[in-house]
Amino acid sequence: MANPFANRPIGVFLPPPNPSGLHLAKILGLKDKHLLISLPQKGGRGLWLKSGAHLTVSSPENQKQTETSIAGTVVGRSTKPIPLLVVSLERDLPLGLLGKRNTLVLAVASGKGGTGKTTLATGLALSLAREGHRTALIDADLGGGNVALYLGLKGNGDLGKVLRGEQPLSRCLVPGPWGLAVTPGLEAAPEASTPSPWQLAKFCRGLEELENDYTCLILDLPAGFSAAVSSLILQAGHLVLVTGEDPASVLDAYGLLKLAVQSESTPKVHLLMNRVEAPAMALDRAKALQETAARFLRLQIHFLGAVPADPMVAEAVRKGVNPVLYRPEHPYSRRIAAYAQSLVGPADNKTAHGGGMG
Repeated sequence: MANPFANRPIGVFLPPPNPSGLHLAKILGLKDKHLLISLPQKGGRGLWLKSGAHLTVSSPENQKQTETSIAGTVVGRSTKPIPLLVVSLERDLPLGLLGKRNTLVLAVASGKGGTGKTTLATGLALSLAREGHRTALIDADLGGGNVALYLGLKGNGDLGKVLRGEQPLSRCLVPGPWGLAVTPGLEAAPEASTPSPWQLAKFCRGLEELENDYTCLILDLPAGFSAAVSSLILQAGHLVLVTGEDPASVLDAYGLLKLAVQSESTPKVHLLMNRVEAPAMALDRAKALQETAARFLRLQIHFLGAVPADPMVAEAVRKGVNPVLYRPEHPYSRRIAAYAQSLVGPADNKTAHGGGMG
């Protein structure tokens, strides 16, 4: 079950000798009276509190502690998948204490390479931008992303500096088609392929800052299983899991789901089957994956849809252009636009098999 509190901002007040006033953090998980939060930030500095440290959590809009604030104690710390604190609260956290998350943060991932994940992530982002949503596409494959290739863009800034905390992620944004903003990810430092938890924290902090300026953030995650994938899934409220119809691809997708549910901040998961040749078989395998995830992982998966194999897509890729940009009015592009629009809306209200083949 997805955690409705995941990635919500929360205010943190600390006793002396810490800096006074409101510090901001994000909720990474919530279970009973234990709260997982990112490091409290103030002035761009994260505070690595010791176990036993006392604090008070409050609404992120409050500049002072109020009677609704809740006292807590740091009872654990971890650097993986990103630096975080485990806080024991004196009472349960009420929904009204939390700030509203106004940005759709959507991670697009696959259990293996070659599923067409990046093409779909870019197509979803283009579709949202074309409809007027303030959208940023983040190439989060830090060691070898190629989002820019199919948009005809060049890098702007050094992603290595972002990972080292020397430059904000916003400096890497370049303007793309239809008003889409893109972080190309082509100028990463060599160590970006295996970033440390602290480097990932810098990158994730940049994502949080982008939420102030965009209504939709689309993260194109690295394929497969890694600490980076786990960390970036923590940032998302929604996960689009891309898989093929073949059994190996579906098995790898299930492996990624097992990684996603290891934290208390599991996003809402949407399954998208790509390059489908046999629609009936694809639907059967999607249903089997849904049932297996529900039974063994207690995870509900929304079936977003199945994208038929299409010669136009292969033609566009050969020309080095995203298919949605290459043929915006083609049935494939209209299908991707419909999927994007459904993600902007309340996914919880959709049926388990709402995507269909159309």
